[in-house]
Amino acid sequence: MWGAITVLRRKPLLPPSAWTVAQVSRALRSSPIVVRSAIQRGELPAFRVGRQWRISAVALADYMRR
Repeated sequence: MWGAITVLRRKPLLPPSAWTVAQVSRALRSSPIVVRSAIQRGELPAFRVGRQWRISAVALADYMRR
């Protein structure tokens, strides 16, 4: 088909409502170990989905304000 345009989106238009440890570490420009340590100390509220930690967008925003 000539004239057909395919658009591939790699990133969502809106930020996720629950972030993974890897996403948070990239956003904070730190290592995943630092993020997991903050979770274990209770400084960054998180919940588990299977074996992975997830951080809500609200909790991340509160953590970044501190």
